[in-house]
Amino acid sequence: MDGNYYANNSYGPGYPQPQQGYNPAQPPVYPANMAQQDEHFSVGQWIGIWCWNLIPVVGGIIYLIVLCVYAFGDTPKKSVKNWAKAKLIIMLVVFIISIIATVIMMVFFSAFFYTLAESLDSSGYVK
Repeated sequence: MDGNYYANNSYGPGYPQPQQGYNPAQPPVYPANMAQQDEHFSVGQWIGIWCWNLIPVVGGIIYLIVLCVYAFGDTPKKSVKNWAKAKLIIMLVVFIISIIATVIMMVFFSAFFYTLAESLDSSGYVK
């Protein structure tokens, strides 16, 4: 043992000198919620989240709200928070792509039907 172990220090005479570095007998202290962050959802919980989509009419809205709560709320489970953010990003990308595809299809079909209507005479037959 070190000769200065019980030397005079800021704690007073007779108290042990604070040790620097890692002490294997005393593991590091983690925040209280650290254990919750490492926990993962069970299979049943994942199925429960997914089943919100199965409710007719309001299921999609509830699912979107649940995703927003998990993504931006105080959910201690980091894996669920990351999953919800990724799911929302994918949903946004798919929504934008579907809007673009719908506009392109509307332009194509309107041009098609316009040329079809131009080629018909008043009796309804092709000229």
